[in-house]
Amino acid sequence: MDGKKIYYHRTKRGLTQKEASDGICSISYLSKIENNSIVASPEILELLCERLHIDSKAIDDHYLTELKVELKNWLDAIKYRNEELITQKYFELLPIMENVDDVGVVTLYQITLARYYLYKHLLDQADQILSEISAFRKFESIETQYFFHQCRALYAEYTNKYDDAFRELKKAFKLYKQGNFKDSDLLYHASILSAKLGFFQQSLLYAKEALEDFDARANYKKSLECHVILGIAYTRINEFVKARFHYHTALKAVKMNPSFEPVLPLILHNLGHSYFRSEEYEKAIPYLKESYEKKQGENTEGTINVISRTYYAMNDIENARKWLEKGLEHAQGKELFSNYIWLKVLEFQMDQKEYSNEFQQFLEDEATPFLEKNQDRVFLLYVYETLAHYYTEKHMYKNANIYYSKLNGLYKEYI
Repeated sequence: MDGKKIYYHRTKRGLTQKEASDGICSISYLSKIENNSIVASPEILELLCERLHIDSKAIDDHYLTELKVELKNWLDAIKYRNEELITQKYFELLPIMENVDDVGVVTLYQITLARYYLYKHLLDQADQILSEISAFRKFESIETQYFFHQCRALYAEYTNKYDDAFRELKKAFKLYKQGNFKDSDLLYHASILSAKLGFFQQSLLYAKEALEDFDARANYKKSLECHVILGIAYTRINEFVKARFHYHTALKAVKMNPSFEPVLPLILHNLGHSYFRSEEYEKAIPYLKESYEKKQGENTEGTINVISRTYYAMNDIENARKWLEKGLEHAQGKELFSNYIWLKVLEFQMDQKEYSNEFQQFLEDEATPFLEKNQDRVFLLYVYETLAHYYTEKHMYKNANIYYSKLNGLYKEYI
């Protein structure tokens, strides 16, 4: 019997090694059994199985191999958003896994279940399972360990803990290279995280590689999303022609396949944003307004922010303030979030209060603690630089140096 099975059932029942081995064998002997460093006698195994309520009858290895294949099929369905298969496998595997105690299979199931909960945006359930796996930490293979760190990276990203996500992704990539296996899903999420951290060249590399693989697999939904990521990254490095090529490619895909329609507001928003960034304001407004209308009141603050900023850049203060007020109204009653901070910054700019004590207090007392807690690196770069410039203009050089130091630290952190 695999010693990891003894360990699994002992920890599942909440027993210490002393409690499990009492009257059967020494603690050190049990430890060696659990670590597979000795082969225990049949008599001791039988007594341990009885105490831990383990069915000593071995499950057929062929059955376990087939079960691992099913679990990986479920994981692939989650990665590539095959809704029908995701639900089907969830209900198929749930009763089967109740009777499985093979550590490798159980761990793979838990990781896949955590991915399922992330897919369903059930973050508390995902966190609970990942914590249980972290406490257990018995991985059968490099591949299973890789799946675990990839899942932890995704959880951290979904909860806006980008530093944590970056660390977990580095661990996943190390195992990815050791295992020498192909997973375009890792590249896809690496491209998203890189963009959120402001590493746009890196984002481009990951997105291009992922796109090539998704195209080869004829996974057109994921290909479309890669085109959007490429558009965002190219926009951020001011390669606007390339950015719009990818956005228009994504738009064509939506027109050809109505099931992609939910992605349309995102494409339109980013296309409008690219025109805003290239200072082609008249072209930006129609795309941004269409995106706002198609969002139907959900997650509209980001688009409202860009619309207001576009009108402000056009010196159309009346429309800029109208949209700003609309954005602040949408944000009422919600917890503090990044787009609200951008809207407030714009309000200070419109009121020409960028060097007021009120602006400085808002950035230091509200914006900075929130952004540091949520590890929003790109926005923090702006806030630290703004505060450093604010204190420099006020000739308060000691305070300015604090923020220049934070700014440099943020740049060095990922070098």
